[in-house]
Amino acid sequence: PETNEDVIKHDLFPANYIKALDPPDNYVGASRIFSEGGNLRDVMVRVIDDYKDILPLRHKKDHEISRLPESLQEAIRVYFLVRALRVFAGKGTEHSTMMINVSRFNDTQNRIMELVYAYAEQLKDAIRLNGGLGQEGYLNRDFSRLRETFEREYGECETTFEDLRRVLHDACRLIEVRTINMRGGVLDYEAHKVTGLHVIAIGGLALSRGLTLGGLCVSYILRNTAASDTLMQMARWFGYRPGYEKLCRLYLPQDSLDHYEYIESAIEELRDEVKLMQIRNETPEQFGLKVRNSETGIAITAANKMRSAEKRQISLDISGHHVEGFAIYLDPTKQSANELAL
Repeated sequence: PETNEDVIKHDLFPANYIKALDPPDNYVGASRIFSEGGNLRDVMVRVIDDYKDILPLRHKKDHEISRLPESLQEAIRVYFLVRALRVFAGKGTEHSTMMINVSRFNDTQNRIMELVYAYAEQLKDAIRLNGGLGQEGYLNRDFSRLRETFEREYGECETTFEDLRRVLHDACRLIEVRTINMRGGVLDYEAHKVTGLHVIAIGGLALSRGLTLGGLCVSYILRNTAASDTLMQMARWFGYRPGYEKLCRLYLPQDSLDHYEYIESAIEELRDEVKLMQIRNETPEQFGLKVRNSETGIAITAANKMRSAEKRQISLDISGHHVEGFAIYLDPTKQSANELAL
């Protein structure tokens, strides 16, 4: 911008051109996880609600936490199992990471780290002492729950839990627990090329943007945010997951899932807008791009980026379009809701 007036007029979108690149088939992005027809949605997403009394979304930095939610313990067990499945598949030297992003406060993160470390060591002891005991090993509660988690999450795999017993100890003994925040902690994947880095990373802002988590397979997130673009930056689970995309799990509250569903649909609408703009051979300044406002209450972006934006009410015209209904829900609640909407 040449003048202050140009700065004020500057738009969220560039004036001259935007190119929309379609993601490759092997990319795990928002549409595969959050769209209604996404092929990873049912496989990957786990909605949680048992955290509210233990660690509410809004809490102060001195909030006391004495135990982990059961869903977080479950997520840790899943990470141990994914690590074992990767070892069993001959991929044990590739990096693997679990992300826990539940608070922006360093003190809370450190307390979570202590509890996660204690539970991880408890699981390692259970595996070491009971993994070779046959059926008697299942008398141990932690080892038995590990099998229950496997049957619930990966029971349809060709690999059985009995197969994994042979590799569980070697697979899980290398797992570390670290905090990654402004006080310190780094994830040096380059320094662990031979064995791979296998870490449960606990953090807040440092995990929310700009940091690549190698081999991220389990994500547990309890964060609220005011804007769509910030929430998308927190979604570190987007990326390439060759050979293990169906092993990955994402644990998050229903409200967060609702936000991500909205953002995914809004982004796809924006991509369609860009394609229409290109067909018309117009610039963004000539065309005037729009982003749908959310019914969930989350903003599109920060207010200072929206200075030149205008609110518009748009009517959708589908006349002349062939819109085909290709699926009928068996769920009577959904059917009734659709009939009422019609």
